[in-house]
Amino acid sequence: MDMEANPLFGVDLSDAGSSLSSSVDNDPPTVTAPQAAILQTVNIKEHVPVELNLAESNYTEWCCFFDAFIGKFGIDSHLSSPPTVEAHRDPWAVAYSIWSSIHDQFHDNKLHRTVYLEAEFRSLVQGDMDITAYTGQLKQLPDALRDVGQPVRVTNQVLNMLCGLNAKYRHAVLVITTKNPPHSFLLARTYLLLEEQYDREHAKAA
Repeated sequence: MDMEANPLFGVDLSDAGSSLSSSVDNDPPTVTAPQAAILQTVNIKEHVPVELNLAESNYTEWCCFFDAFIGKFGIDSHLSSPPTVEAHRDPWAVAYSIWSSIHDQFHDNKLHRTVYLEAEFRSLVQGDMDITAYTGQLKQLPDALRDVGQPVRVTNQVLNMLCGLNAKYRHAVLVITTKNPPHSFLLARTYLLLEEQYDREHAKAA
């Protein structure tokens, strides 16, 4: 067979190889930041639906949404490092200071906040609260502990939930603790909600 006459052997692979190599070596495309006038028209609440609140301990959740927002619009460089001396007078230079202040607000006095939150979490009892309110507080406090670098294991959340239950749900303790594999916090909460609903329906029928 005449290889030179065969179109398969007549292709110059040198250009294809260099083209393939260049496409592989190229850096991923970067997001170009839009003009300030365009950013001013963006509704931040559409991208960050969580409103930052010290009492609700939602800093971590808020950060996740905000990081996604600044990455989407290519403005993360304004917050990732302090402005240079030359850029110190630029309008956007204050963004880094504000971002750092928010971070410090939620991370200062970590040890003191941890002691307070741990004590509140361990001493929480249901009392007159319904299951929704009780388990809501049991979820909020571990979230706050996570934000100060002290995450609570799921098993400890469940055990703490059972320890503080109203006496009328004492039968649920055995059901939840003997399940294998163990109940997650959400499954234990669902079981208690069903028991609460049953009690209400039973009270109506009585």
